Amino acid sequence: MLLDENQAALNELIVHFRESADHFEDAIDHLEDTQLQATFQDILTGHTKAADVLSEAVRKTGALPRAQHADREEVHQIITHVKAAIADDSTQVFLQDRIDHEQQIERLIAEALELDMPAETQAHLKTLSATEAVVLTRLEKALADCAS
Repeated sequence: MLLDENQAALNELIVHFRESADHFEDAIDHLEDTQLQATFQDILTGHTKAADVLSEAVRKTGALPRAQHADREEVHQIITHVKAAIADDSTQVFLQDRIDHEQQIERLIAEALELDMPAETQAHLKTLSATEAVVLTRLEKALADCAS
């Protein structure tokens, strides 16, 4: 079954939210700062919930949510670990990596909001957009604090 553009946009968001949650979980294991670990855990939980809600929206259209790209995700994590291993401050590497991925999610949400989605999905996307702005602000502040 071919996906329409709404289903494709939602599926892309699901994949990115799930991958991001996995990357936050991975990063938690490599951070020493307990406050940053708590921040990452909070974001991870929010991303998991977002992916679940979006998955339900896709199911309502008669399609199935797409699975993550395990190979792509694993390669990305390996690259991040290598960068962190050679960096002066591995925390900055993990933060910048998370910021980059969150900016992709922010862009995907904006693109999905331009589509003609059902009102309930549109409302959820608007909430996700606002939440994502807060997430990015938290991560950018943590990066600035880490750099100073």
